Amino acid sequence: MLLSWIPRPLTLDDAPATAASRLDSCPDIADRCRAPSLLRVMSHANRLLGFKPPAQRIPDAHIRLIAPTLTPTRRGEADCSQWPPALRDETAQRLWRLALGTPHESAPDTADQALTLLLLAQETRQFDPRAWAAQEIAQLADGASFSAVHSGRYLAENFDRASLSAILQAHGYHAPYLEAFNDPAIGWLAARWLSYPLPWRALLEALTSDDRARAALAPFSRLIWLLDMITRDAPIEKITWDEALQRADAAQDTGANETPSFVRPVRKLILVEGVTETLVLPAFARALGLSLSGAGAFMMAAGGKKPLARLYEEYAPITAGPIAALLDNDARDGAQALQNALRPQDTLIILSPGEMEDAYPLALMLRALNQELTPSRPLSESDWQAAQAEWRQEKGRSPRTVETLQALWKRYGLEGGTFDKARFAQAIAAAITGPQDVPGDVRRLFSALGLLGA
Repeated sequence: MLLSWIPRPLTLDDAPATAASRLDSCPDIADRCRAPSLLRVMSHANRLLGFKPPAQRIPDAHIRLIAPTLTPTRRGEADCSQWPPALRDETAQRLWRLALGTPHESAPDTADQALTLLLLAQETRQFDPRAWAAQEIAQLADGASFSAVHSGRYLAENFDRASLSAILQAHGYHAPYLEAFNDPAIGWLAARWLSYPLPWRALLEALTSDDRARAALAPFSRLIWLLDMITRDAPIEKITWDEALQRADAAQDTGANETPSFVRPVRKLILVEGVTETLVLPAFARALGLSLSGAGAFMMAAGGKKPLARLYEEYAPITAGPIAALLDNDARDGAQALQNALRPQDTLIILSPGEMEDAYPLALMLRALNQELTPSRPLSESDWQAAQAEWRQEKGRSPRTVETLQALWKRYGLEGGTFDKARFAQAIAAAITGPQDVPGDVRRLFSALGLLGA
């Protein structure tokens, strides 16, 4: 059965002749790659584990790993962006094995196969598998890498279960892996991922034994936990897709160790303008008895209003869960276009007071100033009002919260006399004591994501 979004069967005749000749000329390229360093493999693993659309993330990560290791013999061979996807998959696997001292010809480790299946299960919780597969197929159809998907073993029209099963059998899988994959998109993705599983076990063992690499273990802590779980349980032949999904869900961070930079699977995506929100929102959540990472909520700082809109345009077509965007009030002009583009499950919250600093209760700000920023003397509400009055007299208008803070910073010598939004956000996060400190718009954001009751 063909995937429903393919308008007609695609054949090799649709690809330019150069694609077929390129495929014929490159099977031995992987044999001429230099072994990468362990640090380069670690960097590759971190990119693979990042939260970006996988049809973009995985090829980019492979290219960054492969290109520096090539010894070109002809012009253009180093441009591995033009390789068939499966050749990059196979070469990445081979480079990991070279770096880790694992023979290339050896069969994939059972734990590596199981971990790959679990990682795929997590990815399908984060990204819509049909949209993801459609993006990959579009890449195949662009001409450059169309002619082969798995080193020439099948063409891009072979999405039926029998063909995908044959692919897996060719890679040493003898169990009926695709029986549970009722969605042909998931069958496609499983065939892609399981054909060339990376040697995760060997990498994790190398990391734990290498003093230089031990400091970089934090992003791998959950992988280590998953590997331990896998090796204690049934072998890969007995792990069904449904069980992989259940195990991926069970591995969700419970919030005991808040790790907002590494949330897997990502079930809810929060888009914010800058670093201030990334510092204070997890603290506000804790004040309400919530854990963003425990709920699978991942936060991305866009770096401004227009970049936030571009991020939404990039992630909305493929993200499986709801997206909540948080904008300052001065972004209302561009907010309407974003509002019109929202999917039904997504939400746009505009900070009604202005920007995030305007939303903080005064008592919280004074507590942060006094406890965290060592003023020359304790500051009170009257000091705040005096700074505002002085600003009005000088500028002829009422100050914004940030402008009042700038005046206080200068007058009372707070940490060098220069106001810093990120440092103040850190002070706010440290000074939050309970639900009374949480602004109403922040509560609306959490409610929109289903974290709070209506």
